[in-house]
Order: sequence, then C-alpha cells, then structure tokens
Amino acid sequence: MIGTNVRKTFAYNISIRNTRKEAANIVILDQVPVSKDDNIIVEDIKSDKGDLDNSTGYVKWDLALKANETKKLKLSYTVKYSRGKTVTGLQ
Repeated sequence: MIGTNVRKTFAYNISIRNTRKEAANIVILDQVPVSKDDNIIVEDIKSDKGDLDNSTGYVKWDLALKANETKKLKLSYTVKYSRGKTVTGLQ
C-alpha cells in the first residue's frame, strides 16, 4: 500500500429507449455524491453533456428521443479520501 489516499472510481452507463411511435422529450435526473467533509473529495465528474449542480450533486439531461430511438449516457466520478478513514455509502 503506497500513498496516504484511497481513490475509488465509479462509472455508470444509462440506456434510455423510446418505445413509442412518436418522438418524446424526457428529463433524466441522477446524482453524484456531495461531501460535507473536507477530507472526502468527489472529483473527475464526467456526465456526458449533462448539467451538474455542484451544490446538490444532481445531474440533469434534457433529451429529445425519436420514435424507437435509444440513447446511452455515461456518468462517472472519483471519490478520494484518507487511508484508514471510514466512508459510508460507497459500494
């Protein structure tokens, strides 16, 4: 074990499909963790053109899907904290 910090990276693929015969406008809302502890840092947030609200961690995508169209979104982030520190909610 080298270093004093632990880094855990999480990545998610979100797949949305419009099964209707007409176009649809939808909103996708997801969330990344928000730390209130200065020793726990959430960084490298990538949200595939989603709008990120840094204070709440919410990521919002406004999508227009054609009939039978499928879109794939990616969301990833890294959580960095001191080795030996217990961080709840990470899986």
